Order: sequence, then C-alpha cells, then structure tokens
Amino acid sequence: MNLKSLQQIFKNVVLHGDMETPLPIVKNNLAPEARLSVYQRNTYRTLTEFLEVSYPKTFALLGKEGFQHLAHGFISAHPPTHADLDAFAFPFSEMLTGFPKDVANFENALRALLLKPMPPRLDPKHIETLAHKDPENLVFTFHPTTALYPAPFAFHQFWHTLEENPQAYDPEPTDMLLHVVGIKALFKPLNEGEWVFLKTLEAGCTLQQALLETLACDPMFDLEKKLKYAMKYGIFEKVEK
Repeated sequence: MNLKSLQQIFKNVVLHGDMETPLPIVKNNLAPEARLSVYQRNTYRTLTEFLEVSYPKTFALLGKEGFQHLAHGFISAHPPTHADLDAFAFPFSEMLTGFPKDVANFENALRALLLKPMPPRLDPKHIETLAHKDPENLVFTFHPTTALYPAPFAFHQFWHTLEENPQAYDPEPTDMLLHVVGIKALFKPLNEGEWVFLKTLEAGCTLQQALLETLACDPMFDLEKKLKYAMKYGIFEKVEK
C-alpha cells in the first residue's frame, strides 16, 4: 500500500466512516474502528464548531441538535478539500430551506465582505470636491467591502435580537447596503431612491446619470446627504473620469 492510497483510506474513514478497507493498524487491545473513531469525532467536532461560529443566527434558529444534524450531513457530503475553511463553510446554506436558508445566505453575504481585500478608501474631501466640480463625467467604483443586497426579509428589524429570540418573521423584502467598518460588517436598509442611485453607480454610470435616474423615481432625493454617508463609511474605492 503506497502513501497516497493510505491517505485516501484514512480520509474516507475520518470523513465518511468507511471501514470496508481497514487500515493496517495494530489493535493494542482496542479495535481499529474504535481507535479511528477518535479522529473522526474530533474532525467532525472541529468542523461543526467552525460552522456554528460562521452561522450564529442560523444555529440559534435550528437549535444545537438540528444544526449539528445538518452539519454532519454537510461535512460528509462536502468535506473540506484544502485548508481554507471559509470556502468549505459557504455552501452550507444550500443544505437549508425556508427562513433558515435566507438567514444563512445573509450571514454568508456579510462574512464574504469581511474576507475581501481592503484597499484604501476614497478621501472624503476628494469625493466632495469632484462631485461638485464634474458630475457629468464622474464614475464611482465601489470598495470591495461594499455590496448591494436585495434581502427577502427586513433583517435590520430583528437581526441583533435573533439569537436571543429565534423565530421566523414575516417576509418584508428590503434592499440593503452592506459594508465593512473596522472588523464588523454592517447593513443599512435603502429606500427606492437610494437603491436606484447606488445600483446605477454600481453599473458604471456617471454621477449625473445616476442622479437623473434617481430623481425620476424619487424627486426628494438628497444627493449631498447620501454622499455624506458614503464618505463617512468609505463605500467607494476610487473615482474614474
């Protein structure tokens, strides 16, 4: 038996409990299955705990027993293939249905921003100067840690209390702005005008084009106020002309 075969057998034992092809292990008063089960339990415990940390809100909704049952099935079907456990964890939401799936997807969206690179954000004074000087040729580029997210629920109304009060909530589709501040991923509900404005900018339109489209649906849209928020939290990476 070569090393590659040995490694494959050991992986199958640890991740899938496959003992049809036993490893060459001396019993030492304990069956090989019992000795290998120690590795299997430790592996599943470590991966399950990582999923629990990655999906705290989903864990609260499903409860410990329900979450661990799904996690064990996920680990067996989709074991990690390399050391990047975040990449391993992201597809877990596909195992879920209904409200827990929507919550897990939202947790994924927030966590994804925290894993993005952190290039410099635009200097607020630079944005303000350009926005007033040349709006017809100004194109903003979103910072990598910024995202627009059409959420199926009004998460902002219950997200911070969901772990203490786990329950399903009535659907209330809400457009969200997600962005990172320090080491936290935050989110902000957007009204129609804000969504149109940011979506248009995201598509590569100029500031002037975005403003014209926004005013068509929201005549009371306050550009200066919205740019102040963008400057405060650095949602833009650069400006192109």
